[in-house]
Amino acid sequence: MMNEFPHTAPQSFAPCPPQMPVVVQPVGVDPSILIQMQGTISRLEARLQQAKLHEAAYDRLYQPEGSGYWIRTPSGCPAQLTSFHFTAARARYYDPLHRRPPEIELMLSCTSVSLLIAETDFFSDRRLLAALQRHARCTIPAKPSARKAAELLRGTAAAQMESVWLPFFSGWTRDLTTGTWDFQTFSSFRTCSARVPELPVSPPEVLPAAAAVAASAFTSAYEAVTAPWLRGTLLLWQHAAFLASVLQDADMLPRKALLLTPPSLAAQQLLAGLLPFPGDTVCSLDSDVQDFSKMLAFAKDRPLFFQDGDSTAALENARRLHTALCSSTVPLFSGKAACSVPLRTVPLILGADSSPLFALSSVVCLCPAH
Repeated sequence: MMNEFPHTAPQSFAPCPPQMPVVVQPVGVDPSILIQMQGTISRLEARLQQAKLHEAAYDRLYQPEGSGYWIRTPSGCPAQLTSFHFTAARARYYDPLHRRPPEIELMLSCTSVSLLIAETDFFSDRRLLAALQRHARCTIPAKPSARKAAELLRGTAAAQMESVWLPFFSGWTRDLTTGTWDFQTFSSFRTCSARVPELPVSPPEVLPAAAAVAASAFTSAYEAVTAPWLRGTLLLWQHAAFLASVLQDADMLPRKALLLTPPSLAAQQLLAGLLPFPGDTVCSLDSDVQDFSKMLAFAKDRPLFFQDGDSTAALENARRLHTALCSSTVPLFSGKAACSVPLRTVPLILGADSSPLFALSSVVCLCPAH
């Protein structure tokens, strides 16, 4: 059967030019109203485009001769944005034990007190501008907009920002690369920054003369303990506390607490004034159980002195002390924030002959009367 449709060669067609979209006129609308509406839309689009170009003109901040920040308007005229400039900026990140979110620290030229705001507030236009105006006691004009002003200031601060890690503990730390040990402390010779997070510092390579005087006074005070064996034991116990992290790394830290039972009230008062670390308060086994756990955990690489107690809390704290010494860890906090930290001290306890601590295998008892 013959094909009813004759074969035709394919033909080439030129591409069609793009066509403008067809605007369908709404039914029943007066053409003059449509013209008016179109004119309004065109004017709004033109104003939006002009606003975008106007805002794009504010592309950077200027700081002439160390004064505040200035901007250049689209017409080329300078305009002051702030009366201050950033002298430094730090992003502060905290050890999880601080239970504190990241913060941004900004130092302003107009005050010696730094501005500390949450990292989330730093990235919020409204909260950042409010914090800067409140801290600097000035008004920041929203030119060309609050969003743009905050963006410019945030970018300027970020350009000079450095990240800072604030640890919870200091004391002895070992460099895993070189294997060397370094000792650092917070202010007041503390090795825990539970109260106020801060950066630890290393002691000077050449100790000042006051350090030699303090060391001499420390050893001279122990001359009041006339028994050589007891004086030597107390000094060794104190030094073991100062070197706790180093001894623990070598698996040589004693997992014991030392219990002293003075023969008289005068001897008890002498030891109570001698054994606590200078500046420390005298701790007690009668303390709240949560506070007692913190005392154990926070005394890293430093002596920890307790006085015995006779309350229900003292019995619970004695149990916690025994558990911590046997496991070398101290539980902290509760709920979702619960965690544990290594025990890095050797406690020293001042008690009586009737103390229930005698029954604990983790406690070494010394009776100077004998």
